[in-house]
Amino acid sequence: MREIYRNEGLGAFYKGVLPNMILVTNPIVNFVIYENIKKTMLERKFSLNMLQLLAISSFAKTIATVLTYPVLTVRVNMQKKSGSTALGPSEIPKSEKDKISAI
Repeated sequence: MREIYRNEGLGAFYKGVLPNMILVTNPIVNFVIYENIKKTMLERKFSLNMLQLLAISSFAKTIATVLTYPVLTVRVNMQKKSGSTALGPSEIPKSEKDKISAI
């Protein structure tokens, strides 16, 4: 942390915060779409089985992802431009490399 603070300043700890805050809307959008479709179907006297609920859920998640994916792209590009100080593969301690390769 000291190295990041020394090299990039206090602002480095907050790079990408705005896009991350916007990405919190993904589950909100997903939930609202899912609940509205389910409510509409039930109001129209549809009896929903597990497969239909899965389809509605998948559709809602797809829409939420399509709407928020551009923000994810912006966040990644902001982090790339900032010259992230994250550890590269050659800088990961050997014991951590073993854990990763086990996955």
